[in-house]
Amino acid sequence: MAITRRPTLADVATAAGVSRASVSNAFNRPERLSATRRSEIMAIADSLGYAGPDPAAAGLRRGRTRAIGVIIPERLNYAFSDPAGVLILDGLAEALATANSGLLLLAGDGTGGGPTPELVSSAAVDAFVSYCAARDDPVVDVLRRRRLPMVFIDEAPLPGTFAVDLDEETGSRALAEHLVALGHRNVGIITLECRPDGGSGPLSPERRASISYSVTKRRLDSVLDVLAAAGIEADNVPVYESPHNMPAEGAAAAAWLLAQTPRPTAIVCQSDQLAVGALDAARAAGLSVPRDVSVAGFDDIDAATRCNPALTTVRQPLRERGRLAGEMLIQALDGKRPRRVRLSTELVVRDSTGPAPPTGSPAQAHKEVRPRRNSSR
Repeated sequence: MAITRRPTLADVATAAGVSRASVSNAFNRPERLSATRRSEIMAIADSLGYAGPDPAAAGLRRGRTRAIGVIIPERLNYAFSDPAGVLILDGLAEALATANSGLLLLAGDGTGGGPTPELVSSAAVDAFVSYCAARDDPVVDVLRRRRLPMVFIDEAPLPGTFAVDLDEETGSRALAEHLVALGHRNVGIITLECRPDGGSGPLSPERRASISYSVTKRRLDSVLDVLAAAGIEADNVPVYESPHNMPAEGAAAAAWLLAQTPRPTAIVCQSDQLAVGALDAARAAGLSVPRDVSVAGFDDIDAATRCNPALTTVRQPLRERGRLAGEMLIQALDGKRPRRVRLSTELVVRDSTGPAPPTGSPAQAHKEVRPRRNSSR
């Protein structure tokens, strides 16, 4: 029997002289057939090039695809190079394994923002997990229209949804208070992405007023509030936005900060990845950490203890966030009422922060550092 089109279950049934139900059982419920009959059907299916029932169609018939869409605001290669994100995905996958569900990763193209609305709209999934969604990302409207169960990791831009949030404010304030107590008054800040547009460089007041990533805004505002209480106006605090959470971006941002006058005696980074890059930039500028400049991060990934000096940072329960998101998603699929949890953070003081150098000391003398990027907006 020659078949020039894609073979179907009905073709196999005709060639084997059995019902379509028997072919379906051969693939999905082999215990309902004798071993001999199943072997005959499978041999004919193989000869016709029939691989089995379409999983997507079967999922639609069941009303479940057993796939969970995970929206990531970066390209996949960035997502897998971010230790914090990997730990969150690990916890998510661990929880969803108990529900026999897999993850469909929906990522951006690296130009800013997450996956396209078309990709999210057409994804054959039972539910969504959104990691660090910007409030004005067009994907948020798609999620609202699809009306599927969903969990947001970080502050949720949609009401009435599950969310695993983090106390960004307390951790960021504790870090800033630690630096102020050490005598630092010239503080520079390296932020994560502010808007899903791929922008980067020194942060203008207009750009700061339009931040749409909740994590970036809450961490930045908390640090600036502490500095303001110490008499340091926000307009006098140099801030550099990094487009990607990578050490190289942190190094470029720190090079620009260290070229400013007066040069910061402390650099607050919104992630450990950025802080690792800032340490590299300080060394490249011939500065000692923390004698000449203190550097601090956020996350407490493994690299925070391996770098030299060990990094002062804000610890967050990364794997726990993913695990809780997975458990919430299972509850959402079971029709439970939405709930939100807010996890705590903890300041971890290590060797990368120390007292501010005395005013007028050689350590505070300005050294010209050639920045790798100095774009303005």
